[in-house]
Amino acid sequence: MLITFTVSCIVLSVIFGYSLIFKQFLLNKKNILINNIDFIYGIFLLTLISLILNFFFPLKIFTIPICIIGLIFFLYGFSKKKFNFNFLFLFLFLFPIIFISYFNGNNVDSPMYHLQIIKWIKNYKATFGLSNLEIRYGMNASWHSFISLMDINYNSFSIKYYLNSIVLALIINEITVQKIVKKSNIFLFLTVCYLLFFSFIHPFKNGIILNHLGNPEIDIISNIFFILIIYIFFKLDENNYSDLNYTYLLIFFSILCITSRIIFIPVIILVIFLYLKNKKLFFNKINFFLILFSFCWLFKSFIISGCFIFPSTITCFDTSWATSFEDVRYHAQETMSYNRDNPFRQYYKDFDYTLNSNKWIVPWLKNYFVQTALLMISFSMLIISSIILLIMNFKKFSKPEPIEYLIGSVFIFIFYIWYLSPEIRYVSGLIISTGTILIVYIIFNTKLNNQIPFKFMTICVIILSGLLIYKNTKYFKVHHLFEHQTRIFNYSHIFKVGNFDGYEVFASNIWQCAEFKDICLNKPKKKYHFTKQNGYFFILRESKE
Repeated sequence: MLITFTVSCIVLSVIFGYSLIFKQFLLNKKNILINNIDFIYGIFLLTLISLILNFFFPLKIFTIPICIIGLIFFLYGFSKKKFNFNFLFLFLFLFPIIFISYFNGNNVDSPMYHLQIIKWIKNYKATFGLSNLEIRYGMNASWHSFISLMDINYNSFSIKYYLNSIVLALIINEITVQKIVKKSNIFLFLTVCYLLFFSFIHPFKNGIILNHLGNPEIDIISNIFFILIIYIFFKLDENNYSDLNYTYLLIFFSILCITSRIIFIPVIILVIFLYLKNKKLFFNKINFFLILFSFCWLFKSFIISGCFIFPSTITCFDTSWATSFEDVRYHAQETMSYNRDNPFRQYYKDFDYTLNSNKWIVPWLKNYFVQTALLMISFSMLIISSIILLIMNFKKFSKPEPIEYLIGSVFIFIFYIWYLSPEIRYVSGLIISTGTILIVYIIFNTKLNNQIPFKFMTICVIILSGLLIYKNTKYFKVHHLFEHQTRIFNYSHIFKVGNFDGYEVFASNIWQCAEFKDICLNKPKKKYHFTKQNGYFFILRESKE
């Protein structure tokens, strides 16, 4: 555990080193300070570097050099007092998050396909038609590219399982750096407390959200980014949208959120709003980085699946390596149907029931919505808060302010996600935010914010972090401190499908290829076609004769 904590601290230092590089040298900002929330500059730059490098090289050869460069700039910034926050508090929150992550087991998706996607990015340069091997390998999450670049590993140790935990510690630490109680701070405080307290009282380990910590998945990180997008939008509103740093932060959080989980694409509305609010942004140098990042991400997606945005068929093109439109469409429909048939999954193969009618809605409400604690708690908070606000403002009516348009966008976003693919883990951050955002207005309308000292917020998150440690002590033994967790996967269920064009292909009959070193998939086909052209690996789809 101490090894994991130490390496996590190193990764944090590398991230802030690249934050300094981006903010001071690429944006040419003089006399800058790096704040806690500025970590996103480092993640953005590292992700951009990983996307560019992977077009030409496997990323594993760059991990150590990239980390050394980041550490050098971190030490430079530390010596020049460039960091405007307390690292002691950050490490204080990092340890409990690492502690609870240590005892979480494997979730479903990471052994199924996340680990294999990361393996392909680390060990190979961009692979044409990767989704022809396994349809889920067509998912192009920018977070997986970041993980692949930053995966410090030695023997059986790998930091890729804990990178989500590092970012969660950063969002908790953001509460401690605030000195004035404003709407933005209250929102972040309530949201984090909701998440931590819900995880503490949940009967199954650390709850349906934090149980995914310790896995290189994309749901936690995209939802953390979404929460921070709302937090920063509050910050911008408090500064009359004139703070350029917060503007940059919101834009970078948005692009990383969207490219990690495309279902969050409606947050682009907030970015458009900022550009319309400040016309000078159209001529800002950050557009170069945004365009370059977007191009690299879109082109990488096109390479691995033939679709610029997978699995949207309208963005797919018919190339020799592209997955067929029919397969992409079926995958998208099956995913939607599977989530609409929660929790029993009896009819998800019946698209007439789940996709072409509304018959699924009532069973979903009865068997999933009502039975899921997080949904019911947030929904109850939303209703009660709405009633209180209506009573408080019954005699008042004012034109909605920009920040209140955000609330309307949240409701639209909830309906959009709920109707298309109602799976809670996709939008847990959105659900939690919906439960807390109106409470922020109640607190300020009643002037309760004047009664909340910022130290109180710090104490609360420290106590809740401690409670999570206490909850997990039943799994703890002293020797865990001096060991790193070794992930054990059952490869006895993996069998050889065959040899195709000189390449051996294997499949797992329990859908757990995990970190299996050879070519591995979950749904074997009768035939595969592999070839190499100009040093690039092509997995061609089977031609229909």
